[in-house]
Amino acid sequence: MVEIDILYLVDRLESLLNEGWRVPFTSNLIINEDKFLDIIDHMRTSIPEEVKRAQRIERERERIIA
Repeated sequence: MVEIDILYLVDRLESLLNEGWRVPFTSNLIINEDKFLDIIDHMRTSIPEEVKRAQRIERERERIIA
């Protein structure tokens, strides 16, 4: 599995929102559903790895402090 930075994916979501079309007289936005779902799928696979990495860093920090 290729690791994808979660912050990069958040940036992609923000870009997708910026590319969307505003529905006149509402706060609604039309975006490309396929692109949105693709980013969400990547987030689902990336978040567990990000959490594992954070846990490793926390264990290492505790080891250094102890």
